[in-house]
Amino acid sequence: MFISNMKPIREDDNSILIGDIQYIDLLDGIQTKEAAKQRITLTINNLPSERLSELQFSIGVSSELNAKTPVSFENTNVLSNNGEYWIG
Repeated sequence: MFISNMKPIREDDNSILIGDIQYIDLLDGIQTKEAAKQRITLTINNLPSERLSELQFSIGVSSELNAKTPVSFENTNVLSNNGEYWIG
């Protein structure tokens, strides 16, 4: 699952973009039905140190990034994976 446009919202309602996109492998480490019932923890780095009131994000790939192909991205980018790309 892709999440994009992650923005922490400060208490004064100002926001900052902390990441374009991140991939969350919902099946990573899940080998059994019991393991599937466990929670998934997502660690977000580079959050501002001040108090935050919320975190906004979108599920999926933005239309701008979705218009590109995997070769448009560096190998370290999650969107460079051909296995997660389809035409259409």
